[in-house]
Amino acid sequence: TWQRTAEVVRDQMKAINLDLKLRIEETGVWSDRKAREDYGIMLEAYGVHDDDPTAWLAMYLRPGIAFKDKQVEDWLQEQVRAMDPAERKKVVRQMQERILELAPSPTIYWNVYNMGNWKEVMGYKPGVGVSSHNSLVDVWLAK
Repeated sequence: TWQRTAEVVRDQMKAINLDLKLRIEETGVWSDRKAREDYGIMLEAYGVHDDDPTAWLAMYLRPGIAFKDKQVEDWLQEQVRAMDPAERKKVVRQMQERILELAPSPTIYWNVYNMGNWKEVMGYKPGVGVSSHNSLVDVWLAK
């Protein structure tokens, strides 16, 4: 369950004089409350297997997340339509800064890929980004 993580978050909130009451619920009840946005703070595991900013930033604007910001929604659409990479990067940076400023979903855990290599595995190079980090296209065994 998420109880231990929720307890840590609750204890951290006490430091800024927020008294949180924990409610651990089974998935069906939680899913219904989430869809109705009937919560104050929610712990959730969410990740995107894509490097595109649209996928990452859309997680703050999807149904069931009680975060609404017209400026971020407008920028999200603007960056989708941007043809110039420099212009798109500028708009994405504005969205990121605004989302961080409003802090709708602080990250409490970030997964880092660690790996070991066997000396007979040749040609493996860790990729960049979340969707290409395990490409084995040019990998072969020396034995």
